[in-house]
Order: sequence, then structure tokens, then C-alpha cells
Amino acid sequence: MKLKAALKYGTFSFVYTFLCITQAFGQFAGSVQGSVQDPTGALISRATVSLVNLDTGVSATVSADSNGVYRFPSLGAGRYEVTGSASGYAIAKAQIILQTDENRDVKLVLAVGSVTQSVEVTNQQPLLNSSETRLQLTLDTQAFDDLPLNGRNFGTLIALAPGVTGRGNVGNSGNDNFNIETNNEVGSNGRGENGNLYVLDGLDITSNIRPGVLNLSPNPDAVAEVSIQPNTFTVDYGRASSIQTAITTRGGTNQFHGFASDYFTNQNFQALTHFTRKYLPYHSDNISAGVGGPIFKNKTFFFFSVEPLRSLASNGGGSVTFEDPAFVAFAKMNFPTSIGTQLLSKYAVSGVSQIALQQTAAQVFPVTTTGATTTGCGTSSTSFLPCATPVFDSGDFNSSSYRNGLQIGIRLDQNFKNDRVYGTYFRTTTNFGSPSVRPAFTSSNKYTGDAVQANETHTFSPNTLNEVAGSFLRINGLLDSTGDFSVPVVNVGGGEAGFGVGFAQGDFEQKNYHWRDVLTHIIGNHSIRVGYEGSYGQDLALFAPVYDQPSFYFNTVIDLIHDSPAVQDQYGSGLAYNPVTGQPTAGQYEYGLLTYGILAEDTWKVSKKLTANYGIRFDSFGNPHPLSGTILANFHLGAGSTTAQQIAAGYLKTQSQGFNSSIKALSPRVGVAYDPFGTGKTVLHAGFGVYHDAPTLGNDENGLRGNPPSFTVPTFYNDGTTSAPIFALGTSASTPSGFPYPKFGGTPLNSQGGFVGQAFAIGGIDVNLKSPYTLNYIAVVEQQLIPSIVAKIGYQGSHSDNLLTAGGSTYEQNTTAYGLNINKFSGDLFQQGYNPTPGNSNGYRTNPTRLNQSFGSITYAQNGARANYDALVTSLQGRWGTRAFMTASYTWGHAMDNEQSYPTNDLERWYSRSPYDIANAFSFGGSYRIPGFNKGSGLIGRVTDGFTLAGTILLQSGTPFSVATFNGFQPIFQSNTPGSPIIGLQPSSGDYNGDGDNFDYPNVKSYVASHTRKAFLNGLFPNCAGSLTSSCASFAQPGLGQEGNESPNSFRNPGFAQADLNVKKITKINERLSMELRLDIYNVLNRVNLYGVDGNLGDSNLGRSTSQYTPRNMDIGGKISF
Repeated sequence: MKLKAALKYGTFSFVYTFLCITQAFGQFAGSVQGSVQDPTGALISRATVSLVNLDTGVSATVSADSNGVYRFPSLGAGRYEVTGSASGYAIAKAQIILQTDENRDVKLVLAVGSVTQSVEVTNQQPLLNSSETRLQLTLDTQAFDDLPLNGRNFGTLIALAPGVTGRGNVGNSGNDNFNIETNNEVGSNGRGENGNLYVLDGLDITSNIRPGVLNLSPNPDAVAEVSIQPNTFTVDYGRASSIQTAITTRGGTNQFHGFASDYFTNQNFQALTHFTRKYLPYHSDNISAGVGGPIFKNKTFFFFSVEPLRSLASNGGGSVTFEDPAFVAFAKMNFPTSIGTQLLSKYAVSGVSQIALQQTAAQVFPVTTTGATTTGCGTSSTSFLPCATPVFDSGDFNSSSYRNGLQIGIRLDQNFKNDRVYGTYFRTTTNFGSPSVRPAFTSSNKYTGDAVQANETHTFSPNTLNEVAGSFLRINGLLDSTGDFSVPVVNVGGGEAGFGVGFAQGDFEQKNYHWRDVLTHIIGNHSIRVGYEGSYGQDLALFAPVYDQPSFYFNTVIDLIHDSPAVQDQYGSGLAYNPVTGQPTAGQYEYGLLTYGILAEDTWKVSKKLTANYGIRFDSFGNPHPLSGTILANFHLGAGSTTAQQIAAGYLKTQSQGFNSSIKALSPRVGVAYDPFGTGKTVLHAGFGVYHDAPTLGNDENGLRGNPPSFTVPTFYNDGTTSAPIFALGTSASTPSGFPYPKFGGTPLNSQGGFVGQAFAIGGIDVNLKSPYTLNYIAVVEQQLIPSIVAKIGYQGSHSDNLLTAGGSTYEQNTTAYGLNINKFSGDLFQQGYNPTPGNSNGYRTNPTRLNQSFGSITYAQNGARANYDALVTSLQGRWGTRAFMTASYTWGHAMDNEQSYPTNDLERWYSRSPYDIANAFSFGGSYRIPGFNKGSGLIGRVTDGFTLAGTILLQSGTPFSVATFNGFQPIFQSNTPGSPIIGLQPSSGDYNGDGDNFDYPNVKSYVASHTRKAFLNGLFPNCAGSLTSSCASFAQPGLGQEGNESPNSFRNPGFAQADLNVKKITKINERLSMELRLDIYNVLNRVNLYGVDGNLGDSNLGRSTSQYTPRNMDIGGKISF
């Protein structure tokens, strides 16, 4: 078919799929290429080459070109047989295993003879691929079956890939596949988790809200293989400056196969820790089953999997404080109709043991006489509560949290003469919750994730095909969905157990639609791909019920039965109002984002020795827009010759989109693979590419959502300064409703869109934001040592620029808003003298005047940060048939950036080590099947055969950290005379530069610190905790009004070392049925892996690690397969 017709058909297919299905990239991104030669190495032109999938029987045939080069594009991972034939030559065959996204080079050597002569069969699966331009590690079904998987979650294995640093999920407790937002703590190229991308069968399952977060963790029994790619130079994706992880699901074959398994653990399988000497009961049952096979052989296939989880975790024995029945009786007698008395009577605690009297009225309300006024128990201030009355009891509340999940997955494949169609569907549901000591307020939570996609590939000719795909990814969370919502949130001084359900029916939903169309055309030695993709994402924060429920704080339990709260709706939790009109409004927000990309790429078989992959991609990362009446207001810098003047003149502006125009970017990339000797035993890999980790929809909108005139939650005090709180019950137990709203007058916005004197905190993002970019580059030599072992050594580097301020902070990874507070200036708080007032006996203010007095803090995200990375990467990989495999890698790296949060906004001053600066990282993964006696025959053979030992090792140096103070401003005045100037700071003071932002670095007198476990437990910095005393050898206060000299991230946390082991026994019951028993041991040596060090200079635990990662723990499992 003509190319013109192909383009016409491709356009039609794209529109059809978009309309009918609605996110996917093609699963079939692999290819097989090579040359047909005679025994002398001469190329054979026009040879016939056939390819057949050995599992499904699907086949294709092409003719080699005039140079003897052939290519099969758009292939999925699997087992293939390649056959070459030509007139005057014998047939040659080669069997290969094609990995996910791999471009495999297969050379066919045809012996002189007749096609009727015997066939030469080559079982060819070299570890070294002379046409592969990526730096990657592929883990296949054997690896997933053999290697220990804590929580059955594949994220624990990502850290095994060369060039990857971080733990993945190794060492974490509570791993499983039922989170709809999973953060894997891994990175590469000096970039953090934010630059990670996850693809399942071509479906982008990375969150469009939280960067680098995984929205779907598939059941590992439903996974055929995972390709972990720290460096790939195709242009399929615009993002992924760090790691691209491509997951291929299992499909059906011409033979029925299935399995059923169960993995169990409880508290008896976990070792004690340095910090925990006893565990209360818990258990986890992780079940998995699946079946696949043909519907019609060689044509239609299916695979179905299901994974239930049933787990119960102890919350420990916590002490609770609650009202004594004698006090409740007093309340009923004296205040029978008050709401507070109703709460005490109706919602008593339950399930409490070891109850004991904690305090009587005399202890809670001691009698005090001031002048002629006497207060306390037995007086009118407590409604004459007798002093002997028991008021508070205490007891132990032992409870357990449940976490139950279910994941189902199904895949269908259909092959026609010229068309290949497949579709997948995954649904994940998670129910979890914990009981409340007041049973009416026990609530439940639910997560749901749905991912569906369809892909159709039409072959016009052996040289031309078109792939069109569409998909839909949705995650939903409903938090605190059950309970008695007629009761507001109530907390009482004295530590009494509160009332009400917290985040009442908080509902969020994230949707992502994706579509794609790619045309592939082979011209000679070139495989050219051109395509288009688009996506539309929505973030729906449906929190209206949350902000329909007020919250109250009572100073005492007497105030509670008096219905006299001290404050209503403190700390942003409560009723939502329009800040301008003062009227109630819905406390929710909704945003959308449309993106698209255009790509062009060529994979060029330059010669028998050289393969080049080069392409370019254009992306429009979109412009966020509000939905359903949501108000979007962004901060704009004003006029001025200096940055300070522009901030002072800045203003909020309501607008229909977040930016002046959509963020656009170009991403050129090229990778080459060169076999210098033509033997297939030495390959040089090199490449460079530009990657754009543009802000997600969540990054775009979450920093703006609280800007006026959007909704606000005002606080009401019972002291006459505001409208009085209104303490009342709601009208419905099933949903928060009917609560009265105190009067809120609202305040008209000034000319800058703010409120002078109210210190209203806002956010902003540069309306002319550019896309951050990372340039990754590698040069690697790969050498076959023996046929079963390949070694690699190479350089990996990157340079990043236009990065977002604070976008790479350890505390900002995977979050939804970036930026630094720009509304501050050094010396602000020093511009005052001693000024005691009746309400402020200290004589000084701690609230800054700020550059722009229409607002409080302004968290503003903009370009301006940079990063650099250099690394030496080495690896060793081996495979010995199906009996054994291993992968080992070592990375030495050095990462620098100024992309974190800092005390001041002078970014170049803080250019230093990155949080991802892990100097040394070693990983190992391997499996060995132990041969049985008598080759598995006879009783002894059956007993001893089928044993497998497998394990992983992860060793990494500690991550960097900084020491900082978060204490407030505490000056020393020259005298106590009004107007006396500040001459120093108290020893415990923070805010050294007086900008009103309590985050500052001290002066460092020595960066030398011990790295022994004893030092981490006892403290790296003796005599420094809590305050800066003269005996502290490491830190000192900087000069008055100055910032400290500390270089960020110049201290090291404890290193990490863990070995996991799997021992399993497979027993064949008959030819097709087998049974497996296994024991997985995590942290088998029970190494104490300490968490990060407390770097807060004001804490008593400064320099100490006060917790640890999971100690040795085990799963036992069983599996039946056929």
C-alpha cells in the first residue's frame, strides 16, 4: 500500500480509537534487525527472513534489502525464532528472547547448499546486544519468581539496575501492591524520584499530579518482565530524566497455564529492633491466582489474574484519657440539655482496659485565689463541681488496623491477517481503617484505581505499519467515609479523647486520558517513526463535605458542658467562606490540563558494526485551567528595577489559565551502538538526550488553590475579636450538613488582590515559566568475558538547568507544590527596639513586616536552579540457561545542585551537594537452581531436585543532610528601656538573619563527624543539642543579622546495607503440574539500618537517629502451577 494511504489510515485509526476508548504508548516498542551473510561474511541481498513467536504462533515474513539487512519493527517481549533462506543456501534459524523495548541484532549465516538440506539451528541468546543503545536491566519472569519480593512489590528490585541509586522499597515495612500513589525511593543521572516514569504495556501509569509517583503496582505474577532504563535515547516520552521503568504484562499463549499462591507473615516472623522490644499481634495474607491460554490458537489469547490481600496490623497499646462516669453524672444533673453533655452521654469510650482514675476535680481545677476572686473546684467558675469528683480516667486502648485489597487484571490479544489488537484492564481496590475509642466515630477509607487501554497495529506492507492506542487511568480516594457526621470535630484541653470524624468524606479523583498514533516505515537501512500523542488530565479535589464540618477547641471539660468553645475552625480545618463576600462557599477545587507531543525518530543500521538511533520530540506541556467554577488567581511580579521592588509591587490576578502560554519544549536525542571488531563480543554504547521534567498538573495548581478570592477557612475566637463560635450539632449523621455558620464579614481585596495587615499566605508560579531540562549523556564499553558473562564500565553524566526553585528538595519529592518564600528580607526583625506591651511582655515582635504588606508568605515557583552529575558505572551480568543468573553493579557518583529549600533565595550561594549525592552504591541479584541427585530421578532425586537459592544485596553510603535551626527570633536588647536596640541573640534563638522565616543555617566550626553506629545513636554533635552553647564543638551562631556559613548537605546519614534471601523447593507432581514451597527472608543478617539523623539544632535529639528500617522478617509461601 502506498505511504499516502498509510497516512490516511493512520489518521482514521487515531480518531476512531480516541473516540471509542480514550493514554497509552505502544507496548510493542521492541524490534529485531540484522544482516544475512554467507560463511565468508559477504552480505546476501533479497534473502527471505521469517519471524515466529514461539508462544503464540504468530508469524511475519520480510525480504532483506540489497545490503542484506532486514528488520521486524513493533514487537513485544517474548520468545522468537528467526529463519533466513535464499536460493543456493541452506536454511538458518536462530531462537532468541526479545526483551521489553529492546532492539535486538540477530545475524543469520547461511551455509552454501540447498534449501532442502538440513537446517542449521542456533539457540542464540547472547547477553551482549551489538545494536542496543540503552543502559538498562531487564528482569524476566524467572527473576520475579526467584528473587525475594518484600510485600510482593516489584519496586524493591529497581535499585538492582546499573547507574541507579536509592533503596527502592528495600527496608520498608508495609510494602504491597494496593497503594494508588506509590513512591519508589530511587533515582539516576543525579536526579531524584520526580524524574521517574513508569509504563505498563505502553500505558503511562505515572501520576499526573505527584511527579514520579506510581499509580498502579501490578501483581508480579501478572508481569512477564520489567525493563529498568536509567538511560534510553528514544523519543517516546518527553519526561523521564531519571529512570524509565517499562513493565510488560503476561499474555496468553497456545498452551493453557495458571497458578495459585499464598504468602503469609505475622509478628512471629519479625526480629526485634534496637528501639522495639515487643510486637503486638499482626498478620498478612497475600494471595495470588491467574490463568491464561488460547481462545483460538494462533489468533486469540487471554490472561487473567487476581490478587487479594487480607491484613491486620496492631496499633499498639495506647493510653487514652477520658471522662469519668461521675463527671458525666454531674453534667447530666446540672446541664442536661447542653450539647457537651449530650456528647459525653451518647458517645462514651469503649474497648478500654486497665481503667484507673487519673485526676479529680481538685487536680484539674485547683482552688486559686487572686485578690477577692477565688476560682477552681467548688466555686462558680466550675459550676460548683465538688473537688472530690473524679473527672478524668485513663486506660489502655488496644486496637488493630485492617488493610484489605483486591487487584484484578485481564489481558486480551487478537491477531488478524494485517492487524494486531490487544487490550488490558487493571482494577485495584483498597479498604483500610482503624477503630476509634468512641465507636460512633470509627471511619473507613477506600482507594480505587482503574486502568484500561487498547492498542491496534495495522500492517500495510512488510515495510509500513501504523500503531494507534488509547487509554484511561483513574484513581479515587474516599477518606473517612463513614461515622456519625452530625457531630463536629471536638477537642478538649487536658488530653481527653476527642469527638467527631476528621477529614469527613474527603473525596479526590484524578483522571488521565491518553491517545497516540505512530507510523513506522522502513526505507533501506532506516526504520523511521513519526507520531503524535496527546493527554488530558483532571484533578478533582471534591472536599466540600470536609469544609462543611466545623471544628472546636475547649480549654476545659467544664467549658465543654457549658457549650463555650475557646476557638472554632483553627489551623485551616472547618467551614469554608468566600473571603471577599463573607458568604459560605464550597471548599473544593477542580483543574484540567491538555498536553500533546510530536515525535520523529530514525533507527539506522549504518553498517554491520554500527547502529544509530536519533530523533527529536516537540512537547506542549499545557496550561492548567480551572473547572466547575474554581477560581484561579496567580501572583505576578510588579514593576521595579530590583527583585525586591518587583515583589513589593506584585499582585494577585484572577485568570482563566495558570500561564501566559503553554510550556513548550524540544527534546533531541541520539544513541549509538558500535561493534568495533564485528565479533559481537565488544560493544561501545554512547548517547545524549534532552529530557523535560515539566511541572505536573498538581505542581501547576496546588500552590494556587488557596489564593483569594478562592475559599478560605477563617478562625473564630470567643474573646470578642471575631464573631463568636457557634457550637451546634449538624442535621445529618450520614454527611456533614446543617451546621450554623458564624458571621464572617469578608474584606474587599485591595489593588494588589490581598489584605493589608492580615498576613494572608499565598502561592504563585511564574506565568512565563519555562520547562526545566536535563541533558543526559553516557559512554559505556561492554565486553563479553565468556559467553555467559558480560562486563560493563562507563561514564554517566548530566547537566540540568531551568529547574524549579525547591523542586528537588528531599521534602518536596513527589509533592504537589514547589517554590520558595520570596516575601521576606534579611534584617526585617532587627528594625525594632524594645517595646513591651500588655499583650507582649517579651518586648519584641516576631512577625515580619515583609516586602509586600498585602500578603504574608508568598511561596513562588520559578526557574533558576541547576544541577550536575558525574558517575562511574560498572556492572557484571551472567546467565546460565534457566539454571542461574546474576547481575551486579557498582556506581560511584557525585551530584551537585541548588534545587532545594534554603534560608535565603540566593541560589548560587547554596550550590552544593544534592540530597541524591550517594557516593557509593553496590547491588547484586542472583538465582541458582541446585542440581538434585541422580538428575532428579528416583526418590532421592525427587527429594533433592528443585531447590533454588536466590537473593539480593544492596549496599549504599549514607545520603547527605544539613543541620539547621527552626527556632524563632529571640533577641537581646541593650537595656529594658523602650526603644533600646538589639545587640545580640539569645543562645536558643533561631532566625539569625531576622527575616521572619524560622529556617537558618548555623556557622559550622567543623564538618568532622564519626560515622559509627554508636555515634549515630548517641549523637554526632556532643553538647550541641537544644541550644548553641560554648561547649559545642561543631556549631556556633553567626554574626548578628547574618546567615550561617554552613554548606548544605555536608553531613552524612547512616549508610544502608541489606541482604535478602529466598529458598524455595519446586516439586513436579506430573508433567504439567508442580508445587512450590518457599521462604523469603528480608534483611537476613538483621543489620540495624538506621533512619536519617535529626538535623534540627533546637531538638534534644540533634545528631541522633531514633528509628530504623525493618529488621529481619520473613514470609512463607506456597504456589501451585500448571
